Amino acid sequence: MSKSKKLFIAWLLVVLQTMLIFSFSMKPADISRQQSQAVVERLEPVLAGMESRFAGVRVDREQVHSAVRKGAHGFLYGMLAVFWCLALFYTGFLWAAAQKGAFWASVITGSMDELLQFYIPGRGGQWTDVLVDAAGALLGLMMLGLLKTYHEKKTKFSIGN
Repeated sequence: MSKSKKLFIAWLLVVLQTMLIFSFSMKPADISRQQSQAVVERLEPVLAGMESRFAGVRVDREQVHSAVRKGAHGFLYGMLAVFWCLALFYTGFLWAAAQKGAFWASVITGSMDELLQFYIPGRGGQWTDVLVDAAGALLGLMMLGLLKTYHEKKTKFSIGN
């Protein structure tokens, strides 16, 4: 694949992922809760199985719901950071600079996302969500770094500095 095509795809993914994140944030609280609750309901057979297998164990569905929401934050921002890193790298940044830029771009996006939620009915920004976003971005970048290292060792070809 040509470098210009990689560059275009990488920036397109940044834009699309950012739009996806903001589309979730622009939903009123009741709709957002229904969506994450639907995920918890899909997990119900697993949760019920855990409770029946381990006598006396009771899984708090509200804690599961919170974990689903925070997990979604982490995952979405992990992917955003990966896309930012690749876009910056293909633009010409050194690998370390691309990683740092990707991290901070993701944190800034997360901060803007939380600010936006103050204007959505029933929602409000939370600084803890920005921390979860930052952790997700960091985890995504770490995984990307591991994949890069694995690829370089396997092919004996360095992708970047």
